[in-house]
Amino acid sequence: MSDQKPGEPTAAGADDPAPTEAGTEASTVDAPARWSGSAAVPPPGPKKSRFARRQARLQDDGTAADDEEDWKDVTPVDPWAGLDADWDAFPLAPESPTLPPTRIDQPVMPPPMPPQWHPPATGMPPTGMPPTGMPPMPPTGMPPAGMPPTAAALPPTAPAGLPPWMAPAAWAPPSQNGAPPWAPPPPAPPAKPRKKKRDKTAPPPPPPRTPAPPTQRPLPPPPRRRKRHWGRRFLLLSLLGVVCCCGVPFAYFQVPALRQYPVSAVLPKEFADLQRQDDDESTQAAERLAEELRGPNASTRGVFTGVYGDELGKQVTVFGVTGFRLAPATDVRTQLNRVADAVDLTDVEPFDLGEPGAHERCGVGRVDDTSTVVCAWADHGSLATVLLTRRSVDDSAALVAQLRSTVLTPLR
Repeated sequence: MSDQKPGEPTAAGADDPAPTEAGTEASTVDAPARWSGSAAVPPPGPKKSRFARRQARLQDDGTAADDEEDWKDVTPVDPWAGLDADWDAFPLAPESPTLPPTRIDQPVMPPPMPPQWHPPATGMPPTGMPPTGMPPMPPTGMPPAGMPPTAAALPPTAPAGLPPWMAPAAWAPPSQNGAPPWAPPPPAPPAKPRKKKRDKTAPPPPPPRTPAPPTQRPLPPPPRRRKRHWGRRFLLLSLLGVVCCCGVPFAYFQVPALRQYPVSAVLPKEFADLQRQDDDESTQAAERLAEELRGPNASTRGVFTGVYGDELGKQVTVFGVTGFRLAPATDVRTQLNRVADAVDLTDVEPFDLGEPGAHERCGVGRVDDTSTVVCAWADHGSLATVLLTRRSVDDSAALVAQLRSTVLTPLR
């Protein structure tokens, strides 16, 4: 670095040399520039709004787009212009050299087979020995007698097409007859002497087992603990309780047979304004009438009979039986049809007893030249016939319905 001359600007950019002490000359050494670790800060510009900044950015994008359009008009340049064009990226494979034709060996005739030997008529030669007078076999590779000599064997040379580095001795010509030379069979190995089997003595019999003393009979295994299905039992008990609490009363009121059978029949001493007559004459008359009207095939179980009367001469005679009946409507019609011939029954009418399964029918007849109303009721548990005198048919039907409800008592 050359010395600084007076009047030239210093390294710091100042015109005057560095300050010195009084009475001394100015220093000719370049003063180093003042270094600052911060970059130069550009002076602040005017503040722009967001719209102005966005518009400036859009203008810059438009300018760049124009520049790109200008580059499209530039003429393309070939970077490989002026270079040598003889170089080929994909050269052809070199042609293989022409090989000499394959040498063919002269064919060799196979040697004739020796004449077939027949055994003489007398005597046999020893086994394994050729018969006497048989000519020996010619050596391998030599022509037999009588055959013209062949050309001398050519020295072994390497066939054409083999590389030069393979030695000629490594290649051997094929044999004359195309088969490997004959070699005597190897001698059979000597037979190995058989080893004599050693006499193996039979093992001694096992000692007899002493029977174990009788022991106590083994106890049976403990019974397996059964699992208790509390949930299933609780559900079954709940269903049974619901059926018993709700089903039985419902069936009792909906099924007439449950309310009408079984029942018991008890005749009261007083009924409405009538009194029961217990004298022998009245009892015998009621029983005789019951025998006439009941029929020969009627049941005698649960039979009840009675006679009621008042001071005015009105009389009510009742007789019947208790027991289960499957078709009470049919039974009440059958009973009135049986009585109809004996009392000249006419004008038979049905009446409602106000209870399902219970049926009542009444008609007018004559007993001992007296006008009598004959009524009959039947349900699933009883059948009865009532004879009423000095009453109308409607009054007699109402009185019979009241008598039925008083006489019959359910046993459930």
